[in-house]
Amino acid sequence: MRGAACLLLAAVLVSGCAKKMDLVPAPDPAGAGVSTMCQMERELLLVSVINRGKDHTYSSTTVVRFGDGPEKVLPTHPVPPGGTVQVSVTLPPECLSGDGCTYTVTADGRYDIPETDEDNNVYRGSCRP
Repeated sequence: MRGAACLLLAAVLVSGCAKKMDLVPAPDPAGAGVSTMCQMERELLLVSVINRGKDHTYSSTTVVRFGDGPEKVLPTHPVPPGGTVQVSVTLPPECLSGDGCTYTVTADGRYDIPETDEDNNVYRGSCRP
C-alpha cells in the first residue's frame, strides 16, 4: 500500500507542475486595433484578462496603479483556456481632465498562478479626456 500511495503522490505533484495557464491583460480583446480600457464616458478602466494557456485558472487578482498612486487590487474570476474575464475600476479624477493619466495593469498581480509565461502580465497605457 505504501508504494501505491507514493505513486499517487508523485502523480499529483507532477500534474500540479505541468499546469499550462497564462494570464495577460488585453487592451483590445476584439482585435480591432483600438484600446477599450479607458471608458471615459463611464469613468471606468475596463480590463480584459485573457488566459492564453491550455488549462483553467483559478481565482486570482488583477492589480491596477494610476500614475504613482496606490495599488487597486481587483478580485478576478477563474478564466477558462482561451477565455476572457473583465474587471473594472473607477478612473481617478486626474484621468478625466487635463492631460489625463497613465496606468499599469498587472494580471495575476500577486503571482499566485503558476504560469507558462510570467513576463507578459503587465500592460501600461494612458487615458486622455
